[in-house]
Amino acid sequence: MENLLQICPAKSLTKQKSKPLKIFLSHCGEDKDIVGTINSVVHSIVQDCEIYIAEREYIGQPLTKKLKEEAIDSNAMLIVWTKNAKEKSCPIISFEAGMAWANHKPIFILKEESAGFDDKKEWFYPQLTDYAEVKDIKNEDEVKQALSKFNFAECVNPLCFCYPQNWTELEGGARNSEVIDSDGVIKLISGFNGILDFVIGNHSNRLIRGIRIILRFSNEITIDYTEGGTNGVQQNEPHAIRRMDDHTIRVMWDIIISDEHWARGLRLIVNNNITKEINSSIDVTIQAERHKKREINIPLLISPQRNPTT
Repeated sequence: MENLLQICPAKSLTKQKSKPLKIFLSHCGEDKDIVGTINSVVHSIVQDCEIYIAEREYIGQPLTKKLKEEAIDSNAMLIVWTKNAKEKSCPIISFEAGMAWANHKPIFILKEESAGFDDKKEWFYPQLTDYAEVKDIKNEDEVKQALSKFNFAECVNPLCFCYPQNWTELEGGARNSEVIDSDGVIKLISGFNGILDFVIGNHSNRLIRGIRIILRFSNEITIDYTEGGTNGVQQNEPHAIRRMDDHTIRVMWDIIISDEHWARGLRLIVNNNITKEINSSIDVTIQAERHKKREINIPLLISPQRNPTT
């Protein structure tokens, strides 16, 4: 009987780079001169950082939609809280903070000493991850000292997870390209029975311990996996996999070293009684020692069997 779990180092992905840390900078439009200074200061103290400076006018799509997309795509939010922000931009900054909070993003505030908080209006104040206060927010040295206390690096979980479309190092690796399109959508049909390869990697410059990854598939998919290998004997491998139910597994590592990636092959069986298209996802939760939980949703489309052409 074929071994349903395959494993190998994914060396072809070791050059893959993670996205830089992205910080959503929320501010009052009248503080553009201050924002320019803060932008420079953050880049000077945080390596490999991208800053999205929220603008208030967009052409081609609603403002709120754009701000929501950018807030979700960011790792953290930095609010510049000045007297201008309090008096003129509180509603929009509150909206942006709400997007960050609803999507479990850390919220930092650089606060001008003379700008107070109103607990009834600025609801987000108790939700802060951290804040720093400066007497003169236009003083670059004072701003740099204040922002240096924020540990933005902790906002990024350096573990990656993906179902790559093209996979060449693993024997039989072409199987992914048959069901994954260029946008990363996994497209399966009713009755599908095959192995797909997923990859887990560490993009940081240090080893990571205590990795726990949970994969949840839709109820239309059954995971065909026997703990300990098909012969029931635990293999001598740097991981452990446990079935939580027919649609959920937990993958565990003690250690993944710096810039190392591993591939897994797992057999999926799709219900053969599907009669209409189902838009679903593979929900992935990644946790590790010293790193906050990260959640990834991989789009999945399940279609009924096509009738043969007569």
